[in-house]
Amino acid sequence: FRRVLALDPEGRAEVLLSGQPFDHLAVGDRFIAATAGTTLYLAETADPAVKGSLEIGTGVEAMALAVSGDTVFVSGSDRTVYAIEPGPLPVQSHLLRREPLFSVGGNPIELLDTSGDSLFYAVGDVLHRFDLGLGFDQPDQLTTLPEGFKLHNRVKRIVEDRKNSLLA
Repeated sequence: FRRVLALDPEGRAEVLLSGQPFDHLAVGDRFIAATAGTTLYLAETADPAVKGSLEIGTGVEAMALAVSGDTVFVSGSDRTVYAIEPGPLPVQSHLLRREPLFSVGGNPIELLDTSGDSLFYAVGDVLHRFDLGLGFDQPDQLTTLPEGFKLHNRVKRIVEDRKNSLLA
């Protein structure tokens, strides 16, 4: 997708972000976030004309994306999940806060979502809950999915449906 659009109730489209091959999209109360390769693109939800962008990390490509409040969570190709607080847009490096939350072994995390208090992610067929207040996985919160159930494919289908209604 090369554009992120907003549709008003009458179906008129407004271009929010454009000019990049966007891979991932997340919308929060403050930000509309999209990624293309190693770059995170942001637009203010209240005023989409206010935009900014930043590198996720040196050579780190986005694999998944979630937004909550002032924080954008990005799963990187380096198998690390980052919490990024860009501050006011456009991004000013001295106000930018980018912290690695945790890393995983094996493949990078490709599914990521947040409730605000927790970050949910899947590794294989196992769903994890990372408590943002405590700063670690709570083993008693882990859920193993039924054998043969592919969370990735189901969530991918939901994401594709959402993308088709939000992106052109």
